Amino acid sequence: MSSSFCVVFLFSYLSLAFSQSVTVETEARAIADINAFIANNTNTGNQPEINNPAAKLVRLAFHDCPGGCDGCLNFENPENNGLMETYTIINGIFDRNGYAAEGMSRADFVALAGVIAIEAASMRQDCRMMPPNSTCPLVPTMTLKYGRRDCQTSPRTDDIEPFPVAHGDLSHVLMYFRDNMNMSTRETVAIIGAHSLGTTRLQNSGFRGPWAPPTDRFDNGFYRILFGGGNARWMQEEVNDTRSSVFPDSRYQWTRPGPGNGGPGPGNGGGPVIMLNSDMALLRDIDPDSDGRESNASCRMNSNNCEESMLTFNMVREFAMNNSAFIEAFGPAFQKLIETGYHGTNALYTAEEVVPTSSSPMPTPTESSTPSAGVGLKAVLLLTLSLFVLAVFA
Repeated sequence: MSSSFCVVFLFSYLSLAFSQSVTVETEARAIADINAFIANNTNTGNQPEINNPAAKLVRLAFHDCPGGCDGCLNFENPENNGLMETYTIINGIFDRNGYAAEGMSRADFVALAGVIAIEAASMRQDCRMMPPNSTCPLVPTMTLKYGRRDCQTSPRTDDIEPFPVAHGDLSHVLMYFRDNMNMSTRETVAIIGAHSLGTTRLQNSGFRGPWAPPTDRFDNGFYRILFGGGNARWMQEEVNDTRSSVFPDSRYQWTRPGPGNGGPGPGNGGGPVIMLNSDMALLRDIDPDSDGRESNASCRMNSNNCEESMLTFNMVREFAMNNSAFIEAFGPAFQKLIETGYHGTNALYTAEEVVPTSSSPMPTPTESSTPSAGVGLKAVLLLTLSLFVLAVFA
């Protein structure tokens, strides 16, 4: 080993040792910035493409994590359609406020935004729909953690990561979340409850319509509408947007009747609501072909003619009837999602674990947080090790 190599070894480790860690002060500023973004754009019309920012931020947090949460999205991948505006603004907030210099990665900021969005949308729960004397609103319990690494080309990438296929059956859904995010069956059923937020649009996905209006509220509404008292009549319909160059072929979704075509639906004003095959598979044992069309005509015309999904029907029923059970299950599932790529490691830490070296006042947005005492000790140890290596191999 040459002395020049040892010098490189020394400086590379010292630079790592003296890198910043996210403090509670930095975390508090980031949370305030994210909450301001949500409040300033929820149903305001300020940014038409992000009129439901909580839904966009939750989707963004998920879309950053296939293959590992790394602060990078590929907008050549149609799966990320509809996220460009939100991602651009969030990156602007991250860069403008210097969070990278304070130890927070872009992936950390995106994950944090997803957690804060869930909390904000949970506060919009309609407590009149909850059982008497129940806690409302209920917010999922999640721990804010940092230490994710951004990809080298962050915030963009050319990598094509796998996403769950919307027209897949239950085995596909369970296998995807098990293999890619280490989720159990119950965690998978819970994480899909994020569809309580947001809506589908033809230009983004080839599907159209909301899952569970109002689309800016986070609760068990997705399951209440899917389950519908146990006998909800869903019918599969073909969606064909011939104007789209991205989704020119037919797609299939499940629809509950709205006004004028069979009775009032469960959405705002009785409008129709939709489910994808990957949603319906949690409730019914569907058998779609490669294009997503249900192979059983009787089932296709009325979901009550489909058998119950053996593995997950009771979980859907439980979550539909008990918002507390859903919220309790969702927290750990979302936590696992935003830690994809770090399961079983000690790479992530909380801001509370970072001990300041001085009792300096809370920093303003233009100040930097101080390094932690743990980081300083780490630097001393690495310096000692590096000098020993130099002495031995010089």
